[in-house]
Amino acid sequence: MSEPLILCLDVGTSVIKAGMLTAGGTVLTLATTPTPMHQPAPGIAEQDAEDIYAGVLRVLGAASEGRQGREIAALCCSGQMAGVMALDAAGEALSPWFPSTLDRRYQPELNQVWNAERTWLPRRIGARPIAAPRLRWWRRVQPDMERRIAKLSTLPGYVVGRLSARDASANFIDPTYLTWFGVAHTALRTWDAELLDAFGVSPDQVPRIVAASDLVGHLSASAASQTGLSSGLPIFAGVGDSAAGFLGAGLCEPGSALDIAGSFSVFTLYQRGYPDDPTLTLQPVASPLGPNDWYALTYLNGSGLLHRWFVEQFGGGDYAALDAQASALPPIRDLYVSPHSLGRACPETPTLQSGWHGLTLVHRPAHLYRALLEAVAYEFAGAARHLRSLAAQPSAAQTPAAQPPLREVRVMGGGAASALWNRIKADVLNVPYLAPQSSEPTLRGLALVAAQGLGLHHDLRAACRAGLEAEVVATPDARRHQEYAVLEAQYHRWLAHYAQMCQALAAAPELAFPAAAPTK
Repeated sequence: MSEPLILCLDVGTSVIKAGMLTAGGTVLTLATTPTPMHQPAPGIAEQDAEDIYAGVLRVLGAASEGRQGREIAALCCSGQMAGVMALDAAGEALSPWFPSTLDRRYQPELNQVWNAERTWLPRRIGARPIAAPRLRWWRRVQPDMERRIAKLSTLPGYVVGRLSARDASANFIDPTYLTWFGVAHTALRTWDAELLDAFGVSPDQVPRIVAASDLVGHLSASAASQTGLSSGLPIFAGVGDSAAGFLGAGLCEPGSALDIAGSFSVFTLYQRGYPDDPTLTLQPVASPLGPNDWYALTYLNGSGLLHRWFVEQFGGGDYAALDAQASALPPIRDLYVSPHSLGRACPETPTLQSGWHGLTLVHRPAHLYRALLEAVAYEFAGAARHLRSLAAQPSAAQTPAAQPPLREVRVMGGGAASALWNRIKADVLNVPYLAPQSSEPTLRGLALVAAQGLGLHHDLRAACRAGLEAEVVATPDARRHQEYAVLEAQYHRWLAHYAQMCQALAAAPELAFPAAAPTK
């Protein structure tokens, strides 16, 4: 008898992806389609629900083409973890999908609640919420539509509802999405009555919380005819896209971390016990491994975009050439750079922008470039040290288990191709850097979750580790680590002063530019 196949679907902000995988996470087929986005102005971003669903049908059909329906045992879905869509009682979209913080029109409503309830609300949530404040915004700008809202939904909640022809009452959410939803007691993985009241959300408007491997529907006859799949195909809840990637990349043991070197540099540490951080430097994400398993996440807002911008503007778009020039330099001294190109996110400090300080006439682009790579590594080292300090604080409301020393970092994303950057990070953090050999870790994570739901394995942690090869791409040098330890401390001292300067400049009205005159 052949091994059951699992169809995995990832509904992302820029791309919708589907793949056919074995229960162990081996990718057999892959199909993608872009997700259109309407961005008429900064701070406004919308994605049409029908466009998203049409893309889902396309990739499901393409990824399963040529496969007999009986070979496919299940469908499992992930989606972008921060955003929201409004559904009516029938499960139909009343609004577009608002992706993450790309659409910031809800910020005044969020700030009103956040500032009024600052003594307790931020710590109970663990991050600045994105979904729940949107309801208050709708109430202000679209009151008629707001009165028809039956559910606030994640992307998978909406998509699975369409695929299974179920109404809004069946809408679901797994705990990995709760951090940015905004009305959950994140540590307890439950909805919170005080938070619901603070944001004006009815308990009936939030999805039911389910486990990642729970069965949440079956493919409808209509969706089956549009995709070529079999009607009645079981659909499992799945997890958020980042959490699926963490699982698929093997992030399941104390002392391990994952570096996603993409547009937003994301550094995530596995943690046993809730990482209670009152500063919100590290944000908690529930792990599907178990109720006491967590991911502590920090990200640098737009640092990868700054990296790309620098290479395009000062390196002619040639990453390899700029890497080679910077590799010939020693660690950079007395030249500092803030990598927070879109404002610092963790902890939120929107006035802290990117910039270089200490330029001299002897500096060349390679010096500025290497300083940028090193700054990202310094941020990661600070995050790892911060998590260890949280574990050592007995007064924390929910103190995590003792955090063992960091022993390895796995790296993914476009920046993982830079041998120089991997080497710098390994030296700064003093741990080896490894590249997982899984080509699609997010889809692999979904396959493992669905296989658990099918009863094909009963130990998700063991399945996460099994068969996952990782290549060592950089090992630390003891001498360079000692040198970097001094430079990292200097960087954090400089950044604290730079942040104060940015805040002072942002508050100086005499430095504000007048509005540009309209062009004729």
